[in-house]
Amino acid sequence: MVLPNALKLANIFTKGLQGLGIIKSTPVGSPLTSSGLTDTFQLIGGGYTYSFGKKNNFLEDYRKCPPLSSIIGRKTNAFTNGEVRIVDRDTGEEAKNMGSWYELLENPNPLQTQTQFESQLYTYLHIYGYAIVLKTKPYGYEKDLASISGMWVLPNDNLNINWNENPYYLTTKQNRIKKIEFNINGRLYPIRKEDVYMFTHLNACYTGNINLPDSPLCGLEYPISNIILSYEASGSLIKNNGAMGILSNKGEIPGIGHARVGNDDIEQLQRDYSRKYGLGKDQFKVIITSMNLDYQQMGMAIKDLMLSEQNEENTKVIADKLGYPTDLLGIGSSSTYENANQASKDLYDMTIIPEAMHFYTQFTEMLFKGMEMNVRLDSDYSHVPAMQEDEAEKARAAKDWSYAYEKYWKSDLMTRNQILEEQDKEPIEGGDLYYTEWLKTLENGQEGEA
Repeated sequence: MVLPNALKLANIFTKGLQGLGIIKSTPVGSPLTSSGLTDTFQLIGGGYTYSFGKKNNFLEDYRKCPPLSSIIGRKTNAFTNGEVRIVDRDTGEEAKNMGSWYELLENPNPLQTQTQFESQLYTYLHIYGYAIVLKTKPYGYEKDLASISGMWVLPNDNLNINWNENPYYLTTKQNRIKKIEFNINGRLYPIRKEDVYMFTHLNACYTGNINLPDSPLCGLEYPISNIILSYEASGSLIKNNGAMGILSNKGEIPGIGHARVGNDDIEQLQRDYSRKYGLGKDQFKVIITSMNLDYQQMGMAIKDLMLSEQNEENTKVIADKLGYPTDLLGIGSSSTYENANQASKDLYDMTIIPEAMHFYTQFTEMLFKGMEMNVRLDSDYSHVPAMQEDEAEKARAAKDWSYAYEKYWKSDLMTRNQILEEQDKEPIEGGDLYYTEWLKTLENGQEGEA
């Protein structure tokens, strides 16, 4: 029952977009089938294309490589752990009267919560280096910038995009797009380029196509493929009778003389060996036969292949490339609680927070560009335990500095206003006096009262 529900949901989504005027249906008289479609992106200055699912199929790598999907998943959880706010650009305080925008952020579409939407978007950025978000609007309000009723992350493999040939002279991401179409069940539906926004990864690099950044997974082809192959090798060894070898006829049966196994017997033995014998739950572990056979092992034991050690090293390479501290992976003998505690701080300081700043700068542009609203989106991570320890350390440092400044003041080395200036604070009236001078003013005041 899952498939019909999924198809029904896709049809509802398609009809909804048609009803809102976002997409137009391809004429029924000229249907397009998925077998006749090619998801391609035209490269600048050339006649060749970049095709999904061939040279750089990172989505398939994400699905087949458990350490890769785990690292991206952990980063995603850390990223979405922030508290998203709409703040005033001038004051840095939370902006007022933004209830409708918060409602849009918390309920971006009927199928996803804010966390799910941002998780999907953040994951796509790690796989592809970019992601396309569709902004849906009520019918008749297509040109109203503030009338956004929903946001959807469009699957990259279902998009056909034609780019303008001279992106250097264009001022917006939308202007770079010449034409964009969405493929649903083999049909192409045009989408207004004004209704989409392209997010890019912080570390996006444009090497092959000036309009499409490379995936952050570029450069990890060997570590990823090594892990995938090691899992396939382990599975093959378990499923297909363990280590490979040769069963050969010794050529002698006592009391009969020389005899050989016939071709039919060889084929039957081969079938039995591949189906009945192995390391699986329902397979035999020992071959019992009346044939005069000898076994010569040709493969290596699993432990001799050092697959676990190779996977560990390859996983560390992937984690380092994606900015995830290896001490948080729980692998290796050097992983300790203290290391993990510092690694958590490093994860937010060096990876999550910079990526969040880039992410929500783009989010701000997508929602508020062209509108007279002096606001921006940001994400606050101060409540995260690792960051709270940083705040406690700052408080201790501030206390130490306060004690030191008091010493400076009472030793007539600094005035109070000089101390405030060091802390980037406003001066106070009467704060230009040194400590002994300030004491004299008190004594004079007391004598006057007396």
